[in-house]
Amino acid sequence: MRRDCDDAHLPGAAELCDGLDNDCDGIVPADELDSDGDGFSACQGDCDDALDTTFPGGGAVRRLGQRLRRHSAR
Repeated sequence: MRRDCDDAHLPGAAELCDGLDNDCDGIVPADELDSDGDGFSACQGDCDDALDTTFPGGGAVRRLGQRLRRHSAR
């Protein structure tokens, strides 16, 4: 019998894009963390999670080198 690490998560469960340790391995996947504090993680569509002015729905798209980034009007 598998044991829950808390009431909402189960060891071996699939990870969800929610910033929680769903599979109880003690690690939240890096793509679920909001590294730049803009409210979006990479798994939520943040194409540059090191820059807080890029996030889904953030405004005009500009080409910088070969990468596309969404920029906010902030």
